[in-house]
Amino acid sequence: MTMTFGNGYRLDKNDLLGAGGYGKVYKCTDMQGRELAVKQVFTANTEVLDREIEIHTHIGQHPNIVQLIDAFPIEGAEGKMIVMELAKGGELGDLLEKTGPMPEQKAKHIFKQVVGAIQHLHSRNILHRDLKSDNILLCTDSTHDMNQPVVKLIDFGAGHWAKTGPLVADKFIGTLQFMAPEVIIARGDDFDATDASQVESTVQIEFKKRPFGIRKYKPGPNNKGARIIEVIEQSRYPGDPLGQAFVAGVQNEWVVKSVNGRDVSNMDFEDILDLMGDRLLDNSSRGAFDGSYKVTGDNKGKGKVLPKVEQVELPAQIQYAKMRSKPYDAKVDVWSLGCVLYHMLAGRPPFAPEEPAVLAGTFQPPPGASPQVMDLLNKMLVVNPAARADLATVAAHPWMQ
Repeated sequence: MTMTFGNGYRLDKNDLLGAGGYGKVYKCTDMQGRELAVKQVFTANTEVLDREIEIHTHIGQHPNIVQLIDAFPIEGAEGKMIVMELAKGGELGDLLEKTGPMPEQKAKHIFKQVVGAIQHLHSRNILHRDLKSDNILLCTDSTHDMNQPVVKLIDFGAGHWAKTGPLVADKFIGTLQFMAPEVIIARGDDFDATDASQVESTVQIEFKKRPFGIRKYKPGPNNKGARIIEVIEQSRYPGDPLGQAFVAGVQNEWVVKSVNGRDVSNMDFEDILDLMGDRLLDNSSRGAFDGSYKVTGDNKGKGKVLPKVEQVELPAQIQYAKMRSKPYDAKVDVWSLGCVLYHMLAGRPPFAPEEPAVLAGTFQPPPGASPQVMDLLNKMLVVNPAARADLATVAAHPWMQ
C-alpha cells in the first residue's frame, strides 16, 4: 500500500524499517526521489511529541546525529509523521547481542563519534537522557567501511532543552541499565519530610471516605515516611471514594506529612498506612502477612481484618508535603556514555537492570581491557557526579587520542 503525505512524500507500507512502542518507521521518498525515513507515531499526547520535535529541530545538523527533515500531523488521526534522514544500518545494541564484545580499536572509533554527538547536544543546551546502545545506529551499508562505521545518534523523546537556563533537569526518565544514579535519586526516593529544607510547600486535603483513591505508596529511607506513587485517575460514580484523591488534585511524589494534625514524617511506613486506613482490598490481605493487620474469623466472609494501629476518625485531614526537586546536570550523559563504552568492550552493560545495582555503581573490568580504557571508565562510571569526569575531560582523555 502506497500513501502520500505532507509536501509530496511517498511511502510504501511494505518498506518497514522498524517498529516499537514509539510507533513504526518506514522508508519514504521526497518529490526529488531522495530516500528518507519517516516515523509514524499515533498518540493523543501530542504535547510530548511536539516537544521531541522542537528539541530535534533545535539540534540542527551534525554528522553523527540523524537529521530531522520535517513533521506533519497524521491525516484523520492523532499523532505525527516525522521525516528524518535515512541512516542505513543497524543498532549498536543489536550488533553487540549478535557478536558480543568488539575490539578496543573499533569501540574507540564508534565511541569518539558518540562523544562528538553529545558534545554538540550540550553545546545546544540539550541533555539526551536516554543514551544507550539501542539509540546508536551504525551505518554499515555498501557506502561505509564495515570496520569503521559511521555513527548516527537517534531518539530525542527523553531529551531536555534548557533553552536559556542552566543545563539541569530533575525528571526520572531513561533506561535503567544506562541511567545515572542521580536520575534515580531525582525521583525522590531518599526524601525526609522532617527536613524543612527538602519541603517546598504543604497541602491539606480532607477525605470523607476510605480508601482515599491512592493505589500505591512507597517508603523512604529506613522504611520511614510514605510517598505517593500512583493515584487512581478515575471516578466510577459520583462520590466514589476511589476518585477522591484525583478530584482533590493529589499528585504523585507528594509525601504524607501529618494525619489529623499528627506529624507522621518519621513514622514507619506500614503504620502510616494503617493510621490513615488507606489500603485497597488487595493490600489489606497482604498487610496481614507483614504483621500490620490481624485477620480474624474463618476467612469465608465472616472474618474481619483488624489493624494493629487504630485508624483516625473520618473525615481525615491529611497534610501532604511537596518535596523540592533534586536536579542533575550534564554529567548524566557522561555516565551513560560510560555504560555504552563498557557495553562495547564487554558485550553487556556494566550493571544489572536493577536500581540497587545502578546506585551501587560497582562493575567488573571488561575482559582484556587496556589500562588506559579502564582509567577512562573509572572516571566516567562514578556514582558521585561531583567526582565524575565532565565531557571535556572525557574527550581529552589519552585513550581518545
